[in-house]
Amino acid sequence: MRWPRSPMRSRQASARAGKLRKAGDKRKNVRDAFRNAVNRAIKQIEKWDKPLAEHLKASIKHGNEVVYRPGMPIAWDVRSIVNA
Repeated sequence: MRWPRSPMRSRQASARAGKLRKAGDKRKNVRDAFRNAVNRAIKQIEKWDKPLAEHLKASIKHGNEVVYRPGMPIAWDVRSIVNA
């Protein structure tokens, strides 16, 4: 006698090689997409400001949480730009 498939298993998608995907894959996909977007932005910044791009590469840590932690304290000047 063959047991019917459980509803939980039938809803799970198959990954490569017929293995079932883990529930955490969606979170990993979001983390990967975010990391890729940040890296693309840094590459664009690098075209105009290499020191800033290097600083960001060294200071942004990716993982379950994204962290900006510079090696030394930074005082940012964030005055708005006024077009005359």
